[in-house]
Amino acid sequence: MKTYRLICCLFLMELSVSCITNEYEEFNLDCTSSASSDWTIVLDEYNQKDPVQIKKEVYVEGYVISSSEEGQFYGEVILQNSHQNPSMGMRILTDANHIETLYPRGTKIRMNLQGFYIQFKSSSFLVGEALPSFGNIIIGRIPTNSLKEHLVRVCFSNSLIPKKMTIKDLKNQPLYSYVQLDSLRFKEADSLLSFSIQKDETIRMLLDCNGDSIGLETSNYATFASQPVPLKMGSLQGVLKQSTAGDYLEIAHLNDLDFRLEPCELPPLYVSSNQVLISEWADPSNNTKARFIELYNSSSESISLNGWSLVRYTNANTEPGFSITLDDLIIEPQKTLVIASNEETFKSVYGFEADLYTSTASVAGSNGDDQALLIDPFGVIIDRFGILGEDGTGTAHDFEDGKALRKNTITTASVVFNPDQWMIYNKRGGAGTILQSLIAPQDYSPGTHPD
Repeated sequence: MKTYRLICCLFLMELSVSCITNEYEEFNLDCTSSASSDWTIVLDEYNQKDPVQIKKEVYVEGYVISSSEEGQFYGEVILQNSHQNPSMGMRILTDANHIETLYPRGTKIRMNLQGFYIQFKSSSFLVGEALPSFGNIIIGRIPTNSLKEHLVRVCFSNSLIPKKMTIKDLKNQPLYSYVQLDSLRFKEADSLLSFSIQKDETIRMLLDCNGDSIGLETSNYATFASQPVPLKMGSLQGVLKQSTAGDYLEIAHLNDLDFRLEPCELPPLYVSSNQVLISEWADPSNNTKARFIELYNSSSESISLNGWSLVRYTNANTEPGFSITLDDLIIEPQKTLVIASNEETFKSVYGFEADLYTSTASVAGSNGDDQALLIDPFGVIIDRFGILGEDGTGTAHDFEDGKALRKNTITTASVVFNPDQWMIYNKRGGAGTILQSLIAPQDYSPGTHPD
């Protein structure tokens, strides 16, 4: 009997070792090969704002950049399509617990998307199961067993490299990607201020040396939630995410922060300059939703537009009709800042993102017979287009169905409207203007000045 038990024990031990070895071998396949090209297939076939079900076998490979080890990234696995410089990301919702034991950060995985629902937003995907909501479908969490069946580990690699960026660069970066930002400090650094104090999550604002800011979200369930935020300056490695309030970052571990440097001096909160000027105002004859107004910085330094405003006077009114504040915007040296009246139309017509979007009834949405003032943070008029109290129709500031374009030689704003500083196109001509209706996009140059 003892001999039989000994044989059984040896057999079970051998079987156990065999199973571990097989899993280990499966988990250490080639990590150097590029990610599956099926990301492109998914992008081509499922590039939709509303959730859609994938009914055929579609596989993607990617690298896990999230970790729930310390209470962050609850109920999600986040992938990017390359171990560095990703072009797309994917957030997978799940009800699995201890996800970090299944898919540690740095794991290369292969996922069969068949049967799941997918939604595309900001160059990235949200994946999960269908969750009915008031007659619509939203993305819900994938059960643990289903996740394990569809999400298979390929290998583990320590080669995950965050993409080094500035806060300003993040607006061009796909969501759900692993990034590194340097020269950061907490906006309200205080030895008594902890990472999280709320029931769910807390956002702490980070600043860089240019005065740009972004939030860092921490769950109240994170192991470091009660730790004080660093008082010094340093670098951060984390995942770029987005909420209705805008972009933010999330870290997995406290050691994803390295804050040991002395803070830099931040630029003044409010500045004025007569080298920021209105450079173009557009009213395309073929598309009223493609209207925009453009500012230009002719100086050799970046200028913060905190406290600045742009005001439109409609027709012959002497009271402002529309106004927009330019807080949190910075206009780079010899660069422009474009404010568009319709986000969807501007992107489809001109092929890129404007810096700021308003609405059709706004400063940017003029039909060509209005006036505008650019005002600095101290209430001083810096630049002026048109004559207040004068309807622009048939005058030297009439740009209906055309545009008002600042001449390339003008590098300083003017508090008095001078038609000689402008090339003005419209459908009427006269008063020194050019008789020519213009068509978007070919007759316009948003984002480029001098033209």
